[in-house]
Amino acid sequence: MEAAFKRGTSNVGWCEFVVQPHAYHPEVGEFWNTSTSIVFYCFAGLFGLWQAVRNGYSSTHAFCDVMLVLVGLGSGLFHGTQSYAGELLDELPMSVMALGYMFRVNGSHWLTSEPYRGFTFGAAIATVCLAWTAYFWLHNFEIFQACFAFQIALPGFISLFSGPEPIFSASKRLWWIFLGGVLFGKFGWDYERFLNARSRCPTSEMDPRFWLHANWHFWSALAHRAWLSYMANLEAAAEKRKVT
Repeated sequence: MEAAFKRGTSNVGWCEFVVQPHAYHPEVGEFWNTSTSIVFYCFAGLFGLWQAVRNGYSSTHAFCDVMLVLVGLGSGLFHGTQSYAGELLDELPMSVMALGYMFRVNGSHWLTSEPYRGFTFGAAIATVCLAWTAYFWLHNFEIFQACFAFQIALPGFISLFSGPEPIFSASKRLWWIFLGGVLFGKFGWDYERFLNARSRCPTSEMDPRFWLHANWHFWSALAHRAWLSYMANLEAAAEKRKVT
């Protein structure tokens, strides 16, 4: 267990630690990545949880926001220590949160309604369990990336085709904001990994590329909020149709 918390044991590293390790505090390996993950994710999660309680959203909705707060704390530990345990405390809550996304679309589409619900959820959960088993065994970060992308894409596209409104209607605008946040953030994520792999990490905080991973924290937090708000609106519209 102690070895898992040892600094430098994570499966993946980021540019900030390459160019300015422990720049602001001897116990914090990546100051800016640590700070932005805690601030953006915890704020977005706590704000969403407040909305969920105030508006009486489902427990699944609130669960997703609670998990985002845990993602923020785990991500902060990961970027602060570069440890394997810190990485898992970042990635496991991400995956569990994405399972929450899947249960958030329960009943909103024919794929998540009877008689297909069992197959859809069973196949999704089995795929995630298989991916995590392979990830634990092989310690290959690409497996986690593929698993998490699958976990976001499946409920994401199911939700896009839920409800009677056309996909480019005004009622779907929050979904497109969600997609934009995911794509903007993922572009920065991948570009940073591209630079890191080629030993071209930006060294100055004045270089916009220095903030690529911090931007992922911002855009992914925005995408989370947009999608859950979209799902709340979708659910409210469905309830209204039942009444009328």
